Amino acid sequence: MSATNNPATTALYASELPNSTTEEQLQEFFNNYGNVKHVKIFTRTTTKSAKISFSTKEEAEKVLKETSGLKFLDKPFKITWNVDRTRNNDSSIVVNNLPQSTEGTPLLKNVLQKFGAVTNIRFIKSNNNNNPNGNQNNNSQNDTRAIVYFQTSQSAQAALHDHSWCHLLGPKVTVTATVSGGPRQGGPSSAGPVELAVLPPYLLYSHDDDNCLKSSESYAILKIQPGFLAFYNTPEIALQVAAASNGKATGKVTSDIFFQALREIEKRTVFVGCLSGTSEAEVAAFFEQAGPIASLRFNARTATIQFKTIEDREKAIKFNRQIFGQQVKPIIVTPYFDHNLQQSQCGLLQFNELPASTKIDDLAGEFSQYGEVLTASICPNALGQNPTGFVLFSKYEDAVKAKTTNTNYINVFLYPGLHPSEAVGFFLDSNTAPNNCLAIYDVTDKNILEELRGYGYVLTSFIISNTAFAYFSVESTAVEAYKALKEKGKTVELLSGNVLIAAFNSLRNIALPIEWQYSFLYVTSLPGEIGNKDLRTILTERLGCQIDSCFIGLAPASGLSSETAAVLCSSMQFAQLAGNLASYAQGSKVQLFMSRLGYTAHAPPQKYRLPTTPGANNSGARSYGAMNQQPQIGGRQQQQIAPREWIKQFVLLNFAAQEENLRSTIDNLTVNQAYQLTRDFSTFTAWIEGLVAKINA
Repeated sequence: MSATNNPATTALYASELPNSTTEEQLQEFFNNYGNVKHVKIFTRTTTKSAKISFSTKEEAEKVLKETSGLKFLDKPFKITWNVDRTRNNDSSIVVNNLPQSTEGTPLLKNVLQKFGAVTNIRFIKSNNNNNPNGNQNNNSQNDTRAIVYFQTSQSAQAALHDHSWCHLLGPKVTVTATVSGGPRQGGPSSAGPVELAVLPPYLLYSHDDDNCLKSSESYAILKIQPGFLAFYNTPEIALQVAAASNGKATGKVTSDIFFQALREIEKRTVFVGCLSGTSEAEVAAFFEQAGPIASLRFNARTATIQFKTIEDREKAIKFNRQIFGQQVKPIIVTPYFDHNLQQSQCGLLQFNELPASTKIDDLAGEFSQYGEVLTASICPNALGQNPTGFVLFSKYEDAVKAKTTNTNYINVFLYPGLHPSEAVGFFLDSNTAPNNCLAIYDVTDKNILEELRGYGYVLTSFIISNTAFAYFSVESTAVEAYKALKEKGKTVELLSGNVLIAAFNSLRNIALPIEWQYSFLYVTSLPGEIGNKDLRTILTERLGCQIDSCFIGLAPASGLSSETAAVLCSSMQFAQLAGNLASYAQGSKVQLFMSRLGYTAHAPPQKYRLPTTPGANNSGARSYGAMNQQPQIGGRQQQQIAPREWIKQFVLLNFAAQEENLRSTIDNLTVNQAYQLTRDFSTFTAWIEGLVAKINA
């Protein structure tokens, strides 16, 4: 029976939609022609498609006639009756990024036959029209994919979940699931395979029935949209449950479900860094104090640990900066941030003239009043001046609040918003930045420097405000001294310069705020004896500059100046004054700081999350209007998103609990009212906050 003859058909299928399309945009568009009950988006490689459900077949038929030939987001699209598109090809897999030389040889078949009989292999070139997903790939080394057909679905499932064979075919080879796709109008599909995401092998998904997931076999079953997600102790248990489910439980899911699953995993996972001399068994035993571990990925210096509950993960985070087993220095424990998921930007504060008596835990504790602190560190120098401190906040706006509110420190630099996993990496060990400096606090005996030399060769040592600093020639000697002093009851930290060098280098690879464009300077050939305080004094007292902050780069292994510096002036006029630095720092050269991604308009510090808008530049930064220095969120020239849709997305991001109550008010806005509200961000936030206050009253 065709879709048009089926009295139960109440859904349409829209294809060739822009990749930026959201379900809310489609809901608003089709509500102009009929009463939309439900929208479901399917993601392809370069476009999206969607199933739009209506109350009755007659209404769907009316919408089909009225929308055929129209444009959506200023682009043509196709609209047809919806046909069931979920015929699973459980006995086939897609092998991606194969070297061209693989085709015509038995290599692929030989590698995969260990999982079961291979009945057919179809090679597809991704740089021609045979590519089922339409990708254009000019990489001559890895531009071939293959659909491999097994005799049984069990063989295909085994090959899908055991990725160990991929590297035998090439360094970039991956495997994905297949499902027949494309809108079929009374005939077989010709669109070829559509890639589905593959869940980790210990997870299964069921669309509408959690009974098939066997709660007795799993340690957690979660309700996600639109079905259920189950966690199992081993992949083998998950495979057994899937085999007994008659196809209801699967590891192959659409992208939206896949990303929900990744987010649930992320909520239960921690990242551990700065491991040294510690075995995987010791790491497991230590962290099992927080709760049962679901999985542990370990290498010599880092580990990623997934717990069975969110509560146990929170306990594990409190193990930050502890020492256990054969570990010789404090570990770093932070929340795990998945690179595959969109993350809020974090904020990094750098204290360029930190009081020498400040300890890492005290620094983190002081600034935790402003928001969640992921980690903190101190970077010493060998110039006999105060060290540099670092505090990493999970939210950029908390770092902004800390800088503007806390007046206990001078010369504080706030980095532009950073991806959290990248920023956490600044705090890890590095071969180029050894942990070869000790800070010994509360020193009363000035002979401590002589005592330190007894452990090995010391490059530089000095005392500031009852805190002794010593750079050893090699890390092993510093570690030995650290352990010995700890055993004597001394308050001592083992420090590294990696945070400073990594954070400083990152400024070359991120988009910098547009307001810095003519006031952020880079200094070279700076005399080696000049430190942060010296540089600030020259700029402010001798040249009369007003600056936000300034800091020099350090050679991490020695703590000596790299003879480079960054200076953020208060305005372009003061940046021009700073150009005379050579008058007091002989030989120094001043130029504008150049980033590989240039300068761009960043959103001003906000307490609200903003919907992503089309037209973002390559750095991922949004483009905003200039009205009141706030984002101009309405207007088709700024973005191809209707004001009413923008408001709905804003509510979902910031007032999800009140979304149902707010929906009718937003739907009842006239087009002009929605447009005027979104012209000025202050006006808009005052309006939405007033509505929320009434709801909560």
